Amino acid sequence: MMKIGDQIQVEISGGTEGVILGNPSGGSMTIGPGASMTVSGKIMADLGLHWEVQLNMSIGGKNIVNVLK
Repeated sequence: MMKIGDQIQVEISGGTEGVILGNPSGGSMTIGPGASMTVSGKIMADLGLHWEVQLNMSIGGKNIVNVLK
């Protein structure tokens, strides 16, 4: 069972329009429409049905996402 502090892999989907991921070192990459990519992160909080995860990359300038357990 996963717990707070554990590393986790989160699959990010490009959806219908694509998604731009920001890299802490200043670069960025795009996940194209219909594609997906695995991004690592760390579980920061247990929100019941979801984990609050801090990703190693950002989406729209934010690197905290809620992930269904």
